[in-house]
Amino acid sequence: GGLPGVAPMLQHGFARVCDWEIVATGADLGMNGTDVGLMLRLTDNELTRSMWDFPFEAMYEVILSHKKLTLRLRVANPGDKTFPFTAALHPYFSVMDVVETPVNVVGLEGLTYFDKGLDAGKVRVREEKAEKVTFDGRCVDRVYVDSPVEVGLNVGSGASILISNKEGFKDTIVWNPGKDNIGYGLWRYFVCVESGRVARPVKLPPQQMWEGVCELTLNDEEEMVFTEREMFARNFEDKEQEEQEESKAWQE
Repeated sequence: GGLPGVAPMLQHGFARVCDWEIVATGADLGMNGTDVGLMLRLTDNELTRSMWDFPFEAMYEVILSHKKLTLRLRVANPGDKTFPFTAALHPYFSVMDVVETPVNVVGLEGLTYFDKGLDAGKVRVREEKAEKVTFDGRCVDRVYVDSPVEVGLNVGSGASILISNKEGFKDTIVWNPGKDNIGYGLWRYFVCVESGRVARPVKLPPQQMWEGVCELTLNDEEEMVFTEREMFARNFEDKEQEEQEESKAWQE
């Protein structure tokens, strides 16, 4: 779980595996007494330059308020050459069973998307014809180009999450690995709906800054999801049932 940042290259880049520096918390960010927040910084170093040879500074601000999470990613170019980069925020949303309950993503109908679900090595360009993107055990890995400002995730319990791309992020990525890629039934209980700038990379001139802002807002009309302990109990029950069915089929 979690919400890693993905940058500055395709195939996730290095930002999510680097150590970021904490530069501000809480009152330093000018928040009121009920909010909590954190600001992180990443700058170029020997490791990053070995993969992407540009000077940069990235600032990642996270603010948690009542039923809302605000995420702000800034990338600055302190050098003397324009550099290209892609970026995305990669949240893992805990949901009910994607097969047995109405888990779906709405707001993407009619959009063009790059489909990597069938074969990651062969990207297909398609048009989304469905009102709701659903999940049935097959891998879903799609980049929706020029998506609307607001996209919704129904988590299967009656609750939903509104993903609002306020600035900078132009694309929406929807991912669930499916039953063949993650064991113990874990794939059934999470969906990624990512805010990104990936279809057309940013080209950032010297001494300029790019900013992407995303808000995640919870509408919890009903209890959102079961506890983590309940989730893993259900995961192992699913795995045990799968093994019993496989054993029975083998004996027959």
